[in-house]
Amino acid sequence: MEQISRIDPFTLRVKSDSILERDVGELRTLLSSAIAQISSFPPIFPDSPLEAIEVEPREMESPERGPIVVCPDAELYEMVVRATFETIGAQDYADRREEIKPLELPLHEYVAYLYAAIVAVSQFLAQETEQN
Repeated sequence: MEQISRIDPFTLRVKSDSILERDVGELRTLLSSAIAQISSFPPIFPDSPLEAIEVEPREMESPERGPIVVCPDAELYEMVVRATFETIGAQDYADRREEIKPLELPLHEYVAYLYAAIVAVSQFLAQETEQN
């Protein structure tokens, strides 16, 4: 019977992080390549100047953050929507602004979002191909 050598906990963690970092690099390269194939990046909302594709995996939604999107630069962001309402005379006005901020997550969570971004972009590319 082959004896398995023991790995101390610190080494185990360092090796695991190294593997994740390598995989994240490969996934980011794949995402960048896929995004480069998009002929026209969509606005996140019909009347929005922000071009992005939502990538939030349903099982990872959190009430503490806004929707997660991937933008034409192949980066993942948290979208923050701010709305203000006011009445001038008899007319009601609403002003909505979308902002994005870089997504900051632990590496193991970031991998799931990166994978979800690749799936969302591949679905968008498939729809784009069908329409042409």
